[in-house]
Amino acid sequence: MRTTEDVAESCLAAEAKISRAQQLLAEDARPENVDLCVAELGEVAELLRGLMDGSLDADASLTIRRIQGSARRLNLQIQHASRLCLGWIQRRMGTGYTAQGAPVLMPPEAETLFEA
Repeated sequence: MRTTEDVAESCLAAEAKISRAQQLLAEDARPENVDLCVAELGEVAELLRGLMDGSLDADASLTIRRIQGSARRLNLQIQHASRLCLGWIQRRMGTGYTAQGAPVLMPPEAETLFEA
């Protein structure tokens, strides 16, 4: 059985992970940072699942709901950062969009012709 201190420690760890990921994406939304943030969000989800397995007092339940909201916002931030990265790739290497709205990328051979 988890103690109140264990729950509090897990909540603090989850909040710290979310905060670091949000800050990282706000400062630099490179693909490798997006990947790191996705991993952090996965770890937060695991922490929350572990906390939800047992009975919680009202304060812990409130804290977990707050963390879940922060995790949802981080997920949106990750989605936006991913779209930004895809947009930059499309801008640099793209030739347009398909009828379904998917980006069409130039073949690698064509890209080297433009770099010369």
